[in-house]
Amino acid sequence: PRLLRDGKEWGLVDVRMHAPAEHVVGGQRAAFEIQLHLSATALGQTSESVIALLLHASPAAASPLFFQQIAAAAASGAQQGGAAAGGGGGEHPLALHQLLELAADPSVFYRYSGSFTTPPCAEGVEWLVGEVRGAALAPADLAVLAWVAGRSVRPVQALDARTVETLVPFNKVPLD
Repeated sequence: PRLLRDGKEWGLVDVRMHAPAEHVVGGQRAAFEIQLHLSATALGQTSESVIALLLHASPAAASPLFFQQIAAAAASGAQQGGAAAGGGGGEHPLALHQLLELAADPSVFYRYSGSFTTPPCAEGVEWLVGEVRGAALAPADLAVLAWVAGRSVRPVQALDARTVETLVPFNKVPLD
C-alpha cells in the first residue's frame, strides 16, 4: 500500500506496536499504539515519516479485524512454540487496508519533527499522531497484542524546542 502526501509517494517500511502507547495526548496515554514507518524518495533525497495510531481498550469493544488477526496469529504461534505473531504458524494475511482506513478515522492529527523511538533513534522523522476514536480494542486482544509488542515503550520525551502542529482532518489525504 502507498500513501500519497505532500507530492510524494510513501511506502510502508515497517510496523511497530507498543502497549501502552508511547505518545501522550491531553495528558492521557492510550492502551496501545501502532506505528506505520513510511519512507519516500524524491529528487534523490529520502524522507522518513511515522503515522502513529493510538487506540484505547473497552470491555464492550470488538477489535478491528486487523488487530484480531494479529492476536489470533500470535496465539497460534505461541501454541506452536513460536515467539511472535505467526511464529511457527506460517504466513498470516492481514487486513492492512482496514488499518489504513483507521488512519483516516482521527478527527485531528498532531505533527512534529522528532526521532525514531527505537535505536539508533535517528532524528529528522516526521510524526503524525492520531487518536482513533471510531474503534477500540477488546481487552483479550489487547493482552495478546501487549505480549507480542513486549515491554518496548520509550519514556515520554520532553518537547524541548519541538513545535507540535494540529492538522485538519486526515481523511482529506488520498489513500490508494
